[in-house]
Amino acid sequence: MRPKHILPLLILLLATVTASADLSAVRYQPSGRGHNFLATTDTVPVGAVEAGVKLYLLADRWVVTYTEHKRRSANETEVVLERELAGRGGGPTLAGLGTLRELSETHNGKPVVELVLDQAIGSTPSGTRFRLAYIYGSWAPKSVTGR
Repeated sequence: MRPKHILPLLILLLATVTASADLSAVRYQPSGRGHNFLATTDTVPVGAVEAGVKLYLLADRWVVTYTEHKRRSANETEVVLERELAGRGGGPTLAGLGTLRELSETHNGKPVVELVLDQAIGSTPSGTRFRLAYIYGSWAPKSVTGR
């Protein structure tokens, strides 16, 4: 095989691996009195509000809590919209929500993931990109925990 043919094959292989990324390292997991899940570390400005998501990625389904905040001051925000969405899919495609892509960086040893919305949610248009990091929190929705 000629060297000029190797690059297209490497690109195809990389695209295949990225599209079928195993996101098990960032799946929702209860831990002690809290929970490990994906969440935006920095909100995304959308018009007059800032949007953020928490993604609970389970083996065969997902749950997202979406919030819009309005900034009152440099240190204070007010939640103006909060929604919970759920659906099927546990890999890179989350049916009815968007697509996940593992980025080349890590946060606390876990991959950082980008969520690109396929649909508008609240003030946030489709195509919006959220950077999600695997974090620990003290609360998860009942639709995730079953309690």
